[in-house]
Amino acid sequence: MGVLLLTAWTTKAASPTPPRCSASDTRRNATHFEAPYSRFCGPARGVVYLNGETYTIRGGHCYPRQTPRKKRRLLTDVTIGLISDAPAAPGRGIWIPHLQVTRPGPVQIDDSEIEVAGSRVGASGTVLVGERLKGGSFFLYGRSASGPTGITLAGTWTCG
Repeated sequence: MGVLLLTAWTTKAASPTPPRCSASDTRRNATHFEAPYSRFCGPARGVVYLNGETYTIRGGHCYPRQTPRKKRRLLTDVTIGLISDAPAAPGRGIWIPHLQVTRPGPVQIDDSEIEVAGSRVGASGTVLVGERLKGGSFFLYGRSASGPTGITLAGTWTCG
């Protein structure tokens, strides 16, 4: 009498789990890039207003990172929460790159990504940078390669 051993396997890879921030990651403003996710850790927080709903996002930082001994003289990026790439589901985050701001005031941007409510919105518009480059607000419109998408959103952030 023989023994028949059956095994099972899946042909689909398990979905990766989004990275999380430890207390140490938050203290040192860490960034985790683990495809297809980018997780930003730190004291920054943001609020996004989309379709009459409010979404609060915690954890992240502004570049360059500020130290207690050094005043911020340049703001290049705002990175808060979790941003994902397709085919993963959208995260919950704010990514505003390429600012190159040295003083408070309005800045026109052509590129950003806001992910809330299961939506991934590539957006352009106006960023209003606040005093001491430590926060601000944004008024954006969704866009794709073929033009505006009809989505508008607004929000605020603080670098922490």
